[in-house]
Parts: sequence; C-alpha cells; structure tokens
Amino acid sequence: MESYKPYVWAWKGESDQAAFTEAVRLSEKAISREVIEEIEEDMTSFERQLHSLGIEVLRPNYNSGGIFYRNEYFYAAGCDSYNVRDLHAVIGNKLVFAAPPCPSRVAENWFTREFFVGISKKYKLELLEAPSPVLAKNPLIEVSEVENLVLNESIKGAELGGVYEKVWHKLTEDEPLFDAANITRTNDCLLFLISKTGNRRAANWLEQEFSDEYRVVATDVYRSSHIDSTILPLSESKVLVNSSRVPQNSLIEGLEEKDLIFFDDVASIPLSELEFNKTRRNIASEISKLGCHTNLSEMSSPWAGMNVLVIKEGLVAVESRQITLISLLESHGFDVLPVRYRHPYTMLGGLHCSTLDIVRFD
Repeated sequence: MESYKPYVWAWKGESDQAAFTEAVRLSEKAISREVIEEIEEDMTSFERQLHSLGIEVLRPNYNSGGIFYRNEYFYAAGCDSYNVRDLHAVIGNKLVFAAPPCPSRVAENWFTREFFVGISKKYKLELLEAPSPVLAKNPLIEVSEVENLVLNESIKGAELGGVYEKVWHKLTEDEPLFDAANITRTNDCLLFLISKTGNRRAANWLEQEFSDEYRVVATDVYRSSHIDSTILPLSESKVLVNSSRVPQNSLIEGLEEKDLIFFDDVASIPLSELEFNKTRRNIASEISKLGCHTNLSEMSSPWAGMNVLVIKEGLVAVESRQITLISLLESHGFDVLPVRYRHPYTMLGGLHCSTLDIVRFD
C-alpha cells in the first residue's frame, strides 16, 4: 500500500490542468498512514491464511510514479489495485479486462496491465479486452424513478450506518461500459447487472464473446453499482442474496433452480469508519469546487459484510465481525474462515472485491 493514491478525474471541458493538479494534491491528504498500515496488515494476514491452505497468492506491485493519465477528453490520476476483481474476471479460459465507466479506473487498467498479462502467460489464459472506453463526456445520467426496493434498502442501510446518494444513476449507451464486478457466474449463466457501472451495450458485448459457452442474462435488480454484495454464488446450488435489495418472491432469470439464501442482517459500519469518511467527504467537496471528481465521497454500504469469498467447495472466507452471517452459513453446511478486514467500507470493497481467483483445482 506504499503508493496508494485516491482516484481523481476531470473532463477537460470542466477543468484545466492546474485545477486538476491541485485536486490531486488535496486527495493525497485524505487517507492517513495509520489506516494504510492497518489495511496492509490485514491483507498480509489474510494472505498468510490462504498460504496455510496451500493457495498461491500473487499481489500486484503498486506503481509509485506515473500516476497521471490523460486522453483527448479527460485527466485521471490514482493508483489503487486493491479491488482487483472490479476490473478483471476469469471466465472459462479467458482473463477479461473490463471497460470501466470511471476515467480513473481506465487508468487503473493501464497501470496493472503488465501484472495481469504476466498472469495470463503463467496460467495459459487467453486475454480478452473489452473496447477501451473513450469517455468523451461523463457517462452517468440520473435515474428519475426510484423503486421501492431502493428506498427500502436506504432505510435499512441508514440504520446500519450507510451513507446513500440522493440521486441514483445509470449509464449512457454510447459505448460498452462495465466493471467486471457487474458479472457473476452460476454454472453456465453469466448474470450481468445493469447499473451505474454497467450498461446494456456491455451485456451485448459479453453475449457476443461468450455465446458458445454461457448464457448472458442482464438484470437491473439493483441500481447502484456491483453485483457481488447483492447476488453471490456460494456453490453450484446455493446463492447468497441481499434481501434488502432483492424481494424474496423475485424470479431472477438464471437463478430459477438455485437454493437462494436471503440475508441482510450484517454488522453496522464501525464508528471509526464513519468518522474517517467525514474527513474524506470534506476533501471531496473541495475537489468538486475545482471542477474535478473523486471517489473520496463514496463509502461501501453496510452490505460489504456480505462480500464473502468462496475459497473451495464448502469453505467460505467471511469478515470476522459478521457473526450473524457466519452462523447462517454454518447452518447451511459451510465451514467459515473468519478474516479480519478493518476497512472494507473506506476501501470500497470486501474479501470478494479485493481478490481474484485465477485457477481453481477443486
């Protein structure tokens, strides 16, 4: 975590180079050395747990320089390969590079490219790169109608410490745009979430690329971003489902034959994370005044606690504070590996987001 840099981006019609440089300078004050050290300590401890189970762990090196990236339309900066699954997916024998709708995540794909190309060679995976986003303008558009499901989630989430956007968004369809974390696989079905991090053109692109191997099903069951704290397969037959986002009488294509385990009783966001987020939001406000954008105003929902990692058949890694979820999974026959992760809300991702299983042997 030595060179962690928060994301900052700006469209050239809204900000100039000097303002963008100042925004980057402000962003670097938004995370303390103490928090970075705790994140590194927890990830290293989790790495040792995986090693003890005979699992090889590869971690990307952080790029200490060259954090600026620009094209004809935008400036971007940031250096964060913490949530590696956000932009990469292994589907069959293909390592997929996503087409992220956030300019700084386009930069992240560029920064980590060499690492993932090396992985593809080592494990004989075919590289499949989505069309690189142009992002000639901000692709986010406001959603005017908010369904009751989202309102219900906000009510429950607020009780658990969640901070919610007042305006919900989706993406334009000008070009294929998606984060890899918009995809989850169950057997021969790829479930793709239409949201502010994935559009229908991207779902169509996936269908073209994988039509011989998988059925691609697009869903808009959840309006915000990624799918892996909403619908997360635990085995060939069982799927963990967020009951604050998905009604228990829902019929979701691709999950008809699955045993759906509905749950939303996660632990509250710790007060320390909420207090830290206030500082980040203040800095984000200053950056916004410069005509720039940043992810510093964001924090994962309380349901980052549902962002679990299936290590092998019957064994699931769960953040150790999630006592109720651990008990639920054990009642369904799973063994649980408790993992200390103190900052999944600040880092916008839990155990599933911050790992990417490349090869499975079970």
